[in-house]
Parts: sequence; C-alpha cells; structure tokens
Amino acid sequence: MKKMRGIKGLMLLSSAMLLAGLTFYPALASTLDDLYKQKEELQQEQQKYQSAAGNKEKEAKTIAAQIAQIESDIKKTEAEIQNTSSQITDVTARLDQLNKDIEVKNAELVVLKQKLNSAIVEIYRSSSRSDWELLFGFNSLSDAVNQTKYVESVESQAKSYHDQTQKVKSELDAQKSEAEKKKAELDSLKSQQEAYKRSSESQVAYKDRLLGLTKDQEQDYLDKADAARKEAASVENQIRRILSSRSRRADGTFGDGPGVGSRVSRGEYVGTQGSTGASSGDHVHFEVDLTAPARGWTSPWPYINSGMLSWPLRNFVITQDYGCTEFADCGNPRGPYGGGPHMGIDIAGPIGSPVLAPADGLVVLNEYFGGYGNAWAMKVDNGPYVLLGHLR
Repeated sequence: MKKMRGIKGLMLLSSAMLLAGLTFYPALASTLDDLYKQKEELQQEQQKYQSAAGNKEKEAKTIAAQIAQIESDIKKTEAEIQNTSSQITDVTARLDQLNKDIEVKNAELVVLKQKLNSAIVEIYRSSSRSDWELLFGFNSLSDAVNQTKYVESVESQAKSYHDQTQKVKSELDAQKSEAEKKKAELDSLKSQQEAYKRSSESQVAYKDRLLGLTKDQEQDYLDKADAARKEAASVENQIRRILSSRSRRADGTFGDGPGVGSRVSRGEYVGTQGSTGASSGDHVHFEVDLTAPARGWTSPWPYINSGMLSWPLRNFVITQDYGCTEFADCGNPRGPYGGGPHMGIDIAGPIGSPVLAPADGLVVLNEYFGGYGNAWAMKVDNGPYVLLGHLR
C-alpha cells in the first residue's frame, strides 16, 4: 500500500476503503514497526543480561572450585596436625619415661658413687700401711697376698663403676637431647600447620562471601533478563493480537507481501527454510488454523494423514511435534510459549531447503509476523488456513 502525503489525502483514502469494505492499515503498520523495534531492543537486553549471568555463573563455579580445593587442603592440614599431635604425644611420653629412667639411673649412680668412695677409702687405707706393717700385720704371708688381691679387685671394680656411670649418663643425656630436639621440631611444625589452617579458613570465609556476592549478581542479571523476556513476550503478544485481529479483506487475504491475493498450487515454491523470529534454529513451523492465520489452532496431523495437506519440505526430520511437548513446558509461565502448547509441527531439512505449498489455495499473508518471523500463509481450497513460519 502506497503512502499518501497530507491528512486530506489520508482521509479520502480511508473513506474510499471503508466504502469498499476493506481494512485500512497505515497507522497499524507504524504501530507494528514500533513494536518490532521495541521487541528487538528487549531481546538484545535479555541476551545481554543472560550473557552477564552466564559469566557470573562461570565465575561462581571457579570460586566454588577454589573453595573446594582450599577445604580439601584444610582437611589434609587437619590430618597432618592430628598426626603431628600424635607424634608430639609419643615424644612427650618418651621424655617422661626417659626422665623416670634418669631418676632410676641417678639412684644407681648414687649407690655406685658410694661403693666407689668406699673402695677408694679402702684402697687408701690399705696402701697407706708400710710394707713392714703389711707384712707383719697379718697372721701369714697368704693373708697379706689375699689382702693385696682384694685391693686390686676393689680398684678394678671402682673403675668399672666409674665407667658404667659415665656411659649411662652420656647415653641418657644424648637420648634426652634428641627427644627434646624432636619435640621442639614437632611443636614448630604443628604451629606452622595451625597457622596455615587459620589462613586457609580465612580464605574460605572470604571466598564464601565472594561466592555469595557473585551468586547475588548472577541472580540479579537473571531477574533482569527474565524481566526483559517477559516484557518482550508482552510486546510479542501485542504484535500477535494486532496481527490476528486483522479482518479478512474482501479478497480473502489478511496481510501484505509478495504473492498475497494470488493462487498457489500444491508443491509450488513459496520460500526457503530459515530461522527468523523466535526460532531456536533453522527449521519450518508448520501450523494449521481454523479461522485465520495464528487463530483457531488445530493439529496438522488429521489433514496430513487424510492427504489434504502435504509436507512443505521434501527431506526433513520432525524436531518438535504439536501440543504439550517436553520442550513446550506447558503450565510453566517461563516456558517458550508462555505455559501453553506448541501450536504446530517443527520440521527441519538441510540448510537452504526450499519450502513448498502444502495444497492448492489462496495466498493470504507473506510478511514478518511476530514470533513466526518471516511467515507465509494460505487458505486451502475447502480447507483450513496453513501458516509456515521462520522462512528466510
């Protein structure tokens, strides 16, 4: 429809179309253009926030992994501290036993020293006597010899006592020194481990706070993305209401575009498979409507099975069926169709596949049509309306 300049020309055109029983669209087209632009901006905003939320999710996973690693290190440190504490307990017990052994040995040393002193006194007493006294102070020479041997024996025993005393004392001192050194090393190691544990626990507390903040930011982005999605869905609903509220023109058409108002034959080329509008990928949305394009939805299967309609693609796979499919997520307001069912059958062929008319009839629409993207629709002879969406 051509644009006319001036209010007078616009009023004259409007009056002429009303007299002819046609619908006047210029203001509507302007409204749709604004809504399309608004929806596109909202979708971009949604994608921006979703991307930001995705980055925060990755960041949160990284922080969570760091926390898990630190907590694992803390558990290892706790095990090391426990092991070191056990070692310290063992060394302490050894020291206690050594101290007890030292007390016993010290008592033995006292006895040894007493014996040693007695032996020294006896040696001194015996050696201080003159040879004459030694010779004649005994009943016989044999007694003198025996006394001499006794003195030598006492001297030898005294030396043995002295050597034993020094050896025992040296061994005990060495063991005690080694045990005390080991205990000092273990105490130092335990202090280092506990300091590392405290530092690690501090890191976990900091990471936990950071993780909480990151998750809050992620949720904030998700909320903003959801708000943008809801607003875009609201705009899409406005677009659909405007499009679906179009009255059927006298020639049987509802919209504009190439070929609208002309007849088409089954199997005739009408477009190319694409991914325009609210599409999750390259495919064709095959929809059957009873009263108008995007109104009075019904399952395409009875019409396909009866042979009234043929598939609009030659080689394809069905990617989503009609109705409450798993992807449709019926009942969930956040679902792709606002909690409702999928109103058509999605089929996908090789990229660039030609789209063919499914029956003989009248082309009633060929334009951008909200979430359907570039849509083509026809009125089947003595049959329903068929809408094909997401075309290039």
